[in-house]
Amino acid sequence: MGKPEQSAFLRWLDAAGGTLHPQLDVFADTGSTGRGVQAQAAIAQGQQLAKIPLDCCLHVRHKACLEVWNVIQESRMDITFFVGTVLALMRELCKGAASTFQPYLHILPQDHDCLLSWTSAEADQLKGTSIHAAAVRGSQEVFEAEAWPVIQQQQGLWPYTSRSEALLAFEACAGLVQTRSFHMSKTNHMTGLSEDGEELYLIPGIDMMNHTCMTEACNTSLQRSGPAGCVPVAVQTPGETSGASPAARGGPCFVMHAEKDIAKGGEILHSYGVLSDAQLLQTYGFVPNLPPGVSNPDNSLPVTAADVMACCQRPTPQAASNRKAKGKVNDTNKLAQMREMLLEELGLATAPILLKETDPVPDPLITLAQVMHMDAQELQLLLKRSRGSKRQKRQPDSKGPAVDADSPAAMLACQSLLRLFHERSKALSDPTTAGKMLAVAPQRQAAAERIRRWEQQIVEQAKAEALAMIMQESDKSEEDEDSDLDESNSDSDNSDT
Repeated sequence: MGKPEQSAFLRWLDAAGGTLHPQLDVFADTGSTGRGVQAQAAIAQGQQLAKIPLDCCLHVRHKACLEVWNVIQESRMDITFFVGTVLALMRELCKGAASTFQPYLHILPQDHDCLLSWTSAEADQLKGTSIHAAAVRGSQEVFEAEAWPVIQQQQGLWPYTSRSEALLAFEACAGLVQTRSFHMSKTNHMTGLSEDGEELYLIPGIDMMNHTCMTEACNTSLQRSGPAGCVPVAVQTPGETSGASPAARGGPCFVMHAEKDIAKGGEILHSYGVLSDAQLLQTYGFVPNLPPGVSNPDNSLPVTAADVMACCQRPTPQAASNRKAKGKVNDTNKLAQMREMLLEELGLATAPILLKETDPVPDPLITLAQVMHMDAQELQLLLKRSRGSKRQKRQPDSKGPAVDADSPAAMLACQSLLRLFHERSKALSDPTTAGKMLAVAPQRQAAAERIRRWEQQIVEQAKAEALAMIMQESDKSEEDEDSDLDESNSDSDNSDT
């Protein structure tokens, strides 16, 4: 990309009502992070860094992309907003000089990487991680399932000469959308009200700014304006933004402000959200470039109710014997329904629970495991307690477990969690995935190893904590037995007297 393309882009943005701070270099070479945006002179906190009208942002419901949107709607297929945005970008590139976005399209990078472009052998490096558990799909699989059927319906919009040519275009555009789009809640552009779902936007100028996961390094906030006023986008750092509402200065737009003073030569860094390394790779196609020994503070390992249920349904031999003696080898439908109702009441039925370095075995996870081992009496009692709190409009204590730590199910819950962590640890240390592709794709190898390493570290901490909990429960049990024995001896002495 040369200076003429850069100048044409800036003129296009200005003509559309967009503004960039005069001291910003949006085409800077930032060294270790490659492309980025730098301050050519000091910028004070609160100053507006960019204002980008919605009309300049490429998204599948843009008026220039309505023909694509209509084809997707007519297809009656379950097309994700990601694939919809990719199809819109492919269409704009097919238009060439007739595209509304041509000056912007000319400055988009040709070299980019994303998870969709990983080969199956490369994706195998993620086995055992939270990404692989979420099912990594290759670009060809997504193309065949969602994009190609739509393209075939209106080949006049995407006049590729062959399926393979369309696939290459899809892979290139998918990489651009994954690495540059902003994810936000879907909004009705007429009312400004939020709707279910998520939209993706390519925001010229702002999409050139790099992400940081370090709170102290983040120096921006981003807002989206519309009929309903300003709505924060992604995660913001503390501090007040200054100036009038962007909605008062024109139509819908995205506005970015400096959240702290930025020195000359400083890079403009934005947070794409509270995302782990795995989530960043899966969503945006990269893993943060951090100094040795520094980790992403947002790293976490998701555990679902299904994960816990699977381990709780494989009890230890001793627990199985106890349950058999009570005639409870298999859960009845009634018990299963009660567990499901209770998990819904406690908000643990669907959303994954995040294990973090600072909290490797969070209370909701303990609660979830205990519920899986409760009998009908315990479940009824907890359901009654939970519904009573709701009637009194009391919020549950998020800092403590929702069930009694002395519940008979406590020990079984700890044992099941320890088994879950052992299985995760084994999957993350699978020797069959080690060192396969060092000569093939070193950056992808490094990204996979980093995700595996940090998730393994969280799991090891969780194992240690679960083991400590089991020992604590065992000590409690011994203390209770000693206490019962003392009472029995005391009763016996009194009887003799």
